[in-house]
Amino acid sequence: MKTPEKYRRLVNSGIITPEIAADVIYSLNKRAKNWRDNNPEKYSRIRKERIEEGTVHESGKDYPVLEYYREKDFIILSLFTPEKIHLIDGIEYLFYRVNRSIFHLPCYVYTSYGYSIPRGLAIEKGESFPTPGEDTDKLLSLQFCRRVIQLIRSGNFVFTDETKAGENKK
Repeated sequence: MKTPEKYRRLVNSGIITPEIAADVIYSLNKRAKNWRDNNPEKYSRIRKERIEEGTVHESGKDYPVLEYYREKDFIILSLFTPEKIHLIDGIEYLFYRVNRSIFHLPCYVYTSYGYSIPRGLAIEKGESFPTPGEDTDKLLSLQFCRRVIQLIRSGNFVFTDETKAGENKK
């Protein structure tokens, strides 16, 4: 997908909206799923390592796909708060609503970043369903995704909804 001009204009002005964040998270996540789908044996091995050994950070050189997941996680952790916990196939996932999208972050990954699971979150049974990759032509460019990540890391941005972002422009 060609990055919408509106997105470029907002990000160049230091504004990130939930819509932009959702599309960037989605694009990174789907790229990771593409790698998973093309490398099922390797993916199975690193998933097992991540669950059993908590090697979220160390495996990046051997498995560059983890960088997509780390970047996705970074955006979620920087901008959003989990609403509840889904229990899916015996694994707990933090549930995030981002714009009109829903994302999950495994609790074991969340804690591997040094966070404690927030108290008081409802725990619900979640459904396991396939999450396939996506044609990269339908995703935001990696260059744009990384520009958003860089902006968040800089701390020099405003996170606001689209309506307010439009008002800030006036």
